[in-house]
Amino acid sequence: MKKVDKELAEKLHYNKFADHKTLRDAYLPSKLCRRDIIRSVFNKFSLKKKIVILDVGCGIGANAHYLKDKYSKYIGVDISSEMIRVARKFCKDLNNVSFHISNIKNFKIPNNVKVDLVLMDGALHHMTEINKILNLLKSKIKKGTIFIAREPQNANKLFQLARKIRMKIDKSYSSNQIFFSELQLFNILKCSGMKDIKFKYNGFITPILAQVVLKPFFIFIPISLISLLIERALEKVLVGPFKKLSWNIVVYAKF
Repeated sequence: MKKVDKELAEKLHYNKFADHKTLRDAYLPSKLCRRDIIRSVFNKFSLKKKIVILDVGCGIGANAHYLKDKYSKYIGVDISSEMIRVARKFCKDLNNVSFHISNIKNFKIPNNVKVDLVLMDGALHHMTEINKILNLLKSKIKKGTIFIAREPQNANKLFQLARKIRMKIDKSYSSNQIFFSELQLFNILKCSGMKDIKFKYNGFITPILAQVVLKPFFIFIPISLISLLIERALEKVLVGPFKKLSWNIVVYAKF
């Protein structure tokens, strides 16, 4: 698929399912897991002050809620106008939050804003010309700015099969996806001149509850809470090659 066709397909897909995407972040059992997943990504940092976050491919802006104690300003950018419409409504009570409809290739960071961290949470694999995007960002932000991307990873073949089955039965789940290996992500970032590239494997059981609205509520609330405790234990126990049993991989780097 040509890059223009893929970008248009992604825009149309997320315009169609924007309202549907709010369900998981409004329903407490899945919301608890979704919040835990993104906050565990940030556990790597001991932030001494609140930072400015640029969330690329922000979707409905749920991360603005989940990370509100960590930023002084949150800037969400998404190619889907409907996603941004929902984001503005979903985050209307939050302070220092703004949302922009734009392809990140064309987005202009306001002159008076100094971004501290660029976040791509499940967005990188939807993009075309990734190295072009990273180089453009590098030209617009200060050297040393933190980069974080959380992506589906391809080492666990069982999870790969589950994703392919979901693509067939869940129309809201985009089929235009790439599932990266650690080496692929390393090479992409290295080619763009990124520094201090490190990896963490993320999400062993919570992504199942995070992705699907499971009912009844009174059963899945305790299941979600228990899964959060198990997740922390698995992060400590599953080391070496076993860490690749996770659903996702997180890459950390600096521009």
